[in-house]
Formats: sequence, structure tokens, C-alpha cells
Amino acid sequence: MTASLTHSRHRYTYDQYLAFERDSEMKHEFADGEIYAMAGSLRHSALASRISAALESARPSDCIAPSTEEADRGSKLEDYQRIHSLQEYVLVSQYPRIEIYRRLSSGSWKYRDVREGVVTLASGATLDLSILYAGLPH
Repeated sequence: MTASLTHSRHRYTYDQYLAFERDSEMKHEFADGEIYAMAGSLRHSALASRISAALESARPSDCIAPSTEEADRGSKLEDYQRIHSLQEYVLVSQYPRIEIYRRLSSGSWKYRDVREGVVTLASGATLDLSILYAGLPH
């Protein structure tokens, strides 16, 4: 979930975004010349989780939500890879699959496509796919 930083349509440069982000206590996203505040407070996360649970319980079994996959694999991936300090970009699929783009010391990116087992992220966190996907609704 993101929220537009301002209501006016000001076009920022990528350098302006980096300067803004460097001095900010919040995380932001840069897309098509605009800066968006990203959700991240504990209160917001708890509220989003509760809303998600309420929506999920009311969802008809044959209803499938629209996906952001195209943007996540395309323009968003390219934008994030321009952030020099970013070491890893992780995509978690709705079905057992985790894709990891990890920056190498050379600056190039290594891609991993994991469909079973345990994934260790650059942060040290581990994701066990058998636990992560167990018991999810179809």
C-alpha cells in the first residue's frame, strides 16, 4: 500500500528523491517522477492485517484478487535496482515460489527461483516454503 506524498502533480528527479529519502524517517517509493509514502508503522501493519483478514473471510471461494505481478517484475524491479544500497529484491508468489534478485559485489544481479525448501534472505531471515504456504485457501 502506498499513499501519494502530495496531492499536486510535482515531477521529481531521481536525485531529488534520493536526497528526500536520505533525510526522511519514513520509507518512500519513487515511481514515474512522483514520491509515495510507504506504509510501515506497527499500527498501520496491524490494521492492514485485520482488514486483510476481514476481506479474506468475506471473499467468495471462486474470487481471485487482481495482481501487481506485472509491475513488480517490470518497472518496479528496474526502479529498485537503481538504488545502489539495495542488496536484494524478493518476490513472493501466491503459489509456492519465491524469486530473489541479489546484488553481487560486481554490481550485477543474481537471480534465484525457489519453489521448495528454505530460503535465507540477505537480512538473515529464513523463509521455509512448506510452512509459509501450508493451509492457505485456494
